[in-house]
Amino acid sequence: MFFVSVLMREIQQDKEFEKMFFEYPNKLLHHLENYLIKLHEQGKIPKGNFKYTANFFYSLLSSILVFQLTLPYLNEQINPDIDEMIDEVVHLFTVSLFNPRES
Repeated sequence: MFFVSVLMREIQQDKEFEKMFFEYPNKLLHHLENYLIKLHEQGKIPKGNFKYTANFFYSLLSSILVFQLTLPYLNEQINPDIDEMIDEVVHLFTVSLFNPRES
């Protein structure tokens, strides 16, 4: 999903966005939820529990972001494939969209 790549790049390049990501998760979760609702209204995704999905997506993205920010300090022998990690987030996010957990 293109949205994931764009969001990850924006977070890494924009220090204010990075600050919002870590210090104001409720605000970012609200934006993610609104984005999902907008996609549903455009007919791009089915109806689901968007609050849960936004929270799930935020958790996965924040885990990857923390990992990427700490990567320079990790042992150089560790060489994770960040693109592969993002692809996995996209896969899990897509699965959660089409099989939302009932609240």
